[in-house]
Amino acid sequence: MPDHQTRRQHAIVIGGSMAGLLAARILADHYQKVTLMERDTFPALAQNRRGVPQGRHAHGLLASGSHALERLFPGISNEFAEAGALTGDIAGDVRWFFEGGCLRQFNNGLTGFLMSRRPLLEGTVRRRVLALPSVSVRESCQVEGLVANGDAGAITGVRMRGDTVAADLVVDTTGRGSQATEWLEAMGYRRSLEERIEIALGYTTRHFRRRPWHMNSDVAGVIGPTPQGKRGGAILAQEGDQWIVTLYGHFGNYALMDWRVSSSSRAACQHPLSTK
Repeated sequence: MPDHQTRRQHAIVIGGSMAGLLAARILADHYQKVTLMERDTFPALAQNRRGVPQGRHAHGLLASGSHALERLFPGISNEFAEAGALTGDIAGDVRWFFEGGCLRQFNNGLTGFLMSRRPLLEGTVRRRVLALPSVSVRESCQVEGLVANGDAGAITGVRMRGDTVAADLVVDTTGRGSQATEWLEAMGYRRSLEERIEIALGYTTRHFRRRPWHMNSDVAGVIGPTPQGKRGGAILAQEGDQWIVTLYGHFGNYALMDWRVSSSSRAACQHPLSTK
């Protein structure tokens, strides 16, 4: 078995979204070198990228997530605020609707951030991670498999087209597009059990002008789906005097694309539509 220093030399993280960025941040405390491998090319701060198709829809950063990021990246909350993110009390400034009723509002001291885009959150975190001296990134990099030692007793790196990179630890954060199970099975490992829960979720989003008196100055409203309706939505305040409204549905019960449809037509129209 390699000694402690050898085991702590190099870690590879596959996937550069939020999970990969935060994994790289944690590993940077324990490994001399961390390589982040991402199939996309990272865009400029606060721009969407292909690998995050839901990035154009409503996003918020709840209190526990904000606290966790602040511990990992001291001062990042100030960066969000300077970039225009709004804040509000999670219980006092937000209207939560469940089973058709609005929950009682009260200030609980838990502050969340409202951001115009998921890329603002991800881009700010990415900038902080890539500024760490032990972290490097390989963009437009497609990992095609894993590398193991002679008896396949340990994973020793990753394989790309025409190249292999050795590592003491490989972390896969590519989410539902992960091929780790197939890679391991091809190397002789037993296929891991998989449990799937289908929800067939679809989103539709639009921006509207916001006025200070809207919703009695509350900054957000969240309506959860019910077993009968299978539809929900969120309205979030944003910088630039805007609301972002995202409606979502399950199993084909999606929101209509044309927001100008009358209520009578809306009630009669049940066919599924593609979403933005």
